[in-house]
Amino acid sequence: LGAGVRYVQGHRLAQGRFFEPEIDLDDETLRLTGVAVEAPGGTGWGVDLGLAVELGGGVRMSLAAQNVAQRMSWDEQLRSHEAVFTDDDFDSAELADLLDRFTDTPLEPSAVSLPVFEAARGLFTQAYFPTVYRAGLGWAGASGTRLEVNASAVSPRGRQSAPWEQRLSAGVEQRLKFLVLRAGYARAEDGINALTGGLGLRVGPIRLDVAAGK
Repeated sequence: LGAGVRYVQGHRLAQGRFFEPEIDLDDETLRLTGVAVEAPGGTGWGVDLGLAVELGGGVRMSLAAQNVAQRMSWDEQLRSHEAVFTDDDFDSAELADLLDRFTDTPLEPSAVSLPVFEAARGLFTQAYFPTVYRAGLGWAGASGTRLEVNASAVSPRGRQSAPWEQRLSAGVEQRLKFLVLRAGYARAEDGINALTGGLGLRVGPIRLDVAAGK
């Protein structure tokens, strides 16, 4: 049985938006406004719990929860980056020059423009590290064979979660004197698959491993 406490240092949280183009029929020009709003930092914490049990006969089971309790707070002293582009910019300017045009200014809550307000809406929504549940079941035989199946699920799904955090995986290992052979397969949501293989060498205190995956 184990428990862990984690301190989180958030470096940057940003959200951007390009707004609908504005067309001036008098001078036949097009203007496009882009805005990004960022919180320059934040802090948080998380608590993890884990349990592993030997069931006998070489069978073991494990359960774990990452961020079973957690909190993330972001800076409310926001900064805004705003730029206006015309149709001439897209004809001649380089991408790096367009990005450099975004001005970095502190956001003043009492005098914020409508584009900045719209870009900042929902900035902190789901900006936390979600809880990840994991379960595993393994078996180790006397002949050096090992089998293991693992599953993980994410709930609730925050902005920081990734597709691979929701997956089912299985692996097998076979020891042959000083050699170790491994193979594994994993399937995640949205049809993501991974197939891996590995080879290990055990000579006294020396342990060498190589693996490849697709």
